[in-house]
Amino acid sequence: MKNEVKTIICQRIRKLRKCKGLSQQETADLLNMSQSAYSDLETGKTAIDIEKLSRIAEVFQYLLTQLIAPPPMRFKTAKT
Repeated sequence: MKNEVKTIICQRIRKLRKCKGLSQQETADLLNMSQSAYSDLETGKTAIDIEKLSRIAEVFQYLLTQLIAPPPMRFKTAKT
């Protein structure tokens, strides 16, 4: 579950960046980090601490709670 949530958060960050029309370099500049450090966050190679998540949410004008919310639960329906 932990890796699934991490993957979803990374996917959300990437989608938000693309929706804003920003490159990784432009986003990294807004976050005061190198492009490679930002890429590692976006791809999940590096853990994202709460301060970085908060700053990313701020840059993208997104609520932190939306960024880190767990995915909706999926239930299999019983076949009758």
